[in-house]
Amino acid sequence: MLLKAFFLLQFGSQATNLHNQESRVMPWKEVGKMLEGDDIGLDAKKLGESELNIYAEKMDSLIASGNIIRLKEFLVKIEPCVFLNSQLQSNFYYILGTGYSKVAENFAERWIDEWAGKSVKYFRKAMYEEGFVKLTEEMISRTYANYGFALGMLGRSLESISELSRAIELNGCPEAMLGKGMALLKLSTEVTEENEIYHFQHEAYRLLSHVYKNRLDLFEQDIISIMERDSYVIGFLQWWDSKPQEDDYEDPPAKGRSKLERRYKRWCAEENLYIDSLSDAIGAKAGMEDFLCFPDYMYEYNPLISSAQSLTFSAAFSEIKHQFAFARFNYFDAISCREASLEKTHFSDEKLHLTNSLDYCIYRRDIEMMKVSFRLLYSCFDKIAMLLNKYLMLEFKSNKIDFRKIWYANIDKKQHREFFLHSKNGFFLALYWLSRDINDSEETGHGYWLDENAEKLADIRNKMEHQGFRVVIDDLYKITSSFDDHQESAKRKIFYERDLLRQQPLPPEDQNLEASSRLSRLDGFIKESDFLKGYPLIITDREMRSQTMRLMRLVRYAIIYTALGIHHEEKKKIGMD
Repeated sequence: MLLKAFFLLQFGSQATNLHNQESRVMPWKEVGKMLEGDDIGLDAKKLGESELNIYAEKMDSLIASGNIIRLKEFLVKIEPCVFLNSQLQSNFYYILGTGYSKVAENFAERWIDEWAGKSVKYFRKAMYEEGFVKLTEEMISRTYANYGFALGMLGRSLESISELSRAIELNGCPEAMLGKGMALLKLSTEVTEENEIYHFQHEAYRLLSHVYKNRLDLFEQDIISIMERDSYVIGFLQWWDSKPQEDDYEDPPAKGRSKLERRYKRWCAEENLYIDSLSDAIGAKAGMEDFLCFPDYMYEYNPLISSAQSLTFSAAFSEIKHQFAFARFNYFDAISCREASLEKTHFSDEKLHLTNSLDYCIYRRDIEMMKVSFRLLYSCFDKIAMLLNKYLMLEFKSNKIDFRKIWYANIDKKQHREFFLHSKNGFFLALYWLSRDINDSEETGHGYWLDENAEKLADIRNKMEHQGFRVVIDDLYKITSSFDDHQESAKRKIFYERDLLRQQPLPPEDQNLEASSRLSRLDGFIKESDFLKGYPLIITDREMRSQTMRLMRLVRYAIIYTALGIHHEEKKKIGMD
């Protein structure tokens, strides 16, 4: 497949381009000496730019050699490294992501292979670093592109296209253009509507024709050779050139009966929140509607099933879709309503006589609306799991269907269901890997999750539903938190005094009571502090907004992947796949 080979040749061997090209790169003999020892990457000291250059050089060498075993050993060895600043750390995570992507390309079993998941994990960590924004434009673009290719290996094609689009928008990255064009062309065979097929192919043609016409200026010879041997793409371009051309799709106006409705529709388009895969291909130019519906499906007439029951799957999908749409508008209403913009209290919240908790907690209607959206969005995942369970007749035994568990026959042993292991349905694969961005259990090891935000989402949901949860004003909370340093000082003093009392020999009987009483009091302070730790969960208003929006994007992709996955299964019934 061209996309795979392209990823391998163009991105898999460019680790040395991570750093400033003017920085010193050590001679290879010196590099070799430093890499011979088994303690590489395990030094407790923080590393600098010279070590980063060495690791990048070594990565290039191992990738070029094709020695996957040595590459895996090297990655595991350097993984714990910590660098002097966030910019270097971001560069280092990019090295790891690039290396793991190369390893992943040599394994075909995407349901079990953890290497592809690790590549996604480290590209994300690179982007989460504060120093990421200080990297060069080319480096940032390359990170987006590589991250997009890594998502593509996990079947998450729509998210892959989104990241490749970011790389293109940043600096016209030709590698991302080629990758996005290939992804769109492949997806055009999977979407359900004729209108979608046309626009997916139209956008694929626009990108691919550009890179093919200018390939001599854009790519190295090895990539050019692969492109020129790809008869499928060349045939597609020739076919499109020969067909009658239609007018390009224009950005439709945001129609609506009111100013609020038009503003809402434009916001959904700009944030790419419509349930419609076409918007991922052509952006805001797509129609401002939730076009995607449950696909047509075939079933044998069963006299024991009523007409209403025969529409069970479509109805279940409609319920999920409507729930998402309500949560989406509720979130929009929360961030744009009068109470939020003016920071005013709604009349329903007046005269409640609430306690001032001294942490600038926000008791407002818009915050509660956002909490409702978060709950509704989270519950969509388990409803998707139930829909898949019924449609695929998985006979999930648990009384509680769980989006995280449905992929496994035995989750404790990480034993996947045979149906999924033997399936070639890339959209179900996408849903599986997306489920690993949704942490709903503290029992599973942290390494299972691909995104550090998964833990935040789980914490927010669990505390919001079952424990204590407060949203505070971001800037003011940070100011007050800075005055809490005295607590840390007091804590250190208490621990120090307690340890001293424990280490001292027992005093005479008449003095023992006072010492024991003091020790008991100190232990009580520590126990009470530990007992209240994390209760309630405190999160800033900015973090609440960003996490809810992140959750909303994940749910949207999950809904689309579900519909496309079922469409893929239905095509198999009539021999179309």
